[in-house]
Amino acid sequence: MDLGIKNKVALVTAASQGLGKASAIELANEGVKLAICSRDQDKINQTAEEIQNLSGAEVLAVKADLDSTDDIENLIKEIENKFNTVDILVNNTGGPKAGFFDDLSDEDWLKTFESTFLSAVRITRKVLPFMKKNKWGRIINISSVSAKQPIDNLMLSNGVRMSIHGWAKTLSNQVASENILINNVCPGFTHTEFHDQMGDFKSSIPSFMWMDSKTVAEQAFNETMKGKDLFINGGVNKFLAFLMWLTPKWLTDLYYALIMRKRP
Repeated sequence: MDLGIKNKVALVTAASQGLGKASAIELANEGVKLAICSRDQDKINQTAEEIQNLSGAEVLAVKADLDSTDDIENLIKEIENKFNTVDILVNNTGGPKAGFFDDLSDEDWLKTFESTFLSAVRITRKVLPFMKKNKWGRIINISSVSAKQPIDNLMLSNGVRMSIHGWAKTLSNQVASENILINNVCPGFTHTEFHDQMGDFKSSIPSFMWMDSKTVAEQAFNETMKGKDLFINGGVNKFLAFLMWLTPKWLTDLYYALIMRKRP
């Protein structure tokens, strides 16, 4: 691909593994100057070295906990000192834990809102001034297909990720005149370290419904640089997306319940 972003400055959060890392690699291969962060210094340094060896890109690795306003402040200062600006932001976080309603406390909800929603708001608030000054910017939120079609035991993800879509759409209308595009990537089931921890739930999903993070990232950046929300679906999920457009909601809910029913 040639997305026309060579020498742009990109920030990818939570980039030491999974979709964050895959996104960082795709951007580095496009010739951007790259900043990546993770709360684990050793892992983010290792990822930076790997990306440099793969692409030759200039990579800044910063330790940052996205739940900490001080860490976010320091992250942006280090990027500004190194690259002077931010042109592309990929808002990515680790997925909220799985669980049914009765399993979840107020603390679980507040933690998810802070780490998934507020982290994106806070970082976006910091980088928008650069983009407005440059009259160019791209903000990509790594979300989930659960924001469109809730998944039974992913209560936290279902609830909080929908708020990101409402916020992103509203903000995109406010900054579009300054050539700043904001959109969401909503992958289906993707092989990442997060999903490896899902145990029995992961084993209940047919193998043909899964995608790898590299494929998701490739498809994401090919489309989202054009300012489109993108639902990336593997296998049966493609049929589900078509059904959601074609049929009443009660019928798609029934279909989804059938294919997601836990196998004995």
